[in-house]
Amino acid sequence: MTNGSGFNIPETFNFNDLGISRNPTTGNLNCLHKPLEELLAYNGIDARRFRDRSYFKMICMSAITECYKIHLSKGGKPNPFIESSYLAPANKKGLEEAPPVD
Repeated sequence: MTNGSGFNIPETFNFNDLGISRNPTTGNLNCLHKPLEELLAYNGIDARRFRDRSYFKMICMSAITECYKIHLSKGGKPNPFIESSYLAPANKKGLEEAPPVD
């Protein structure tokens, strides 16, 4: 399934499998690496190849954002961690407001 952006998720994929949470100390969003890497691989992106690149975090955030939009379009429940972040669909600027990647 796709949301028109060209990003695809398997029909059997469940957004909650990403295990999105918030680090209580830093406030950063966290997710489980294995399901995210599988999602990237499904879209032809080899996470191992990009892991050490400065823009890898942006690739992951973009993937999570697109996956979340698809999740919502299928009637999935809003995720409080995503909704309280700059990745939320209600945030019109989306990733444009993402903090710089170290």
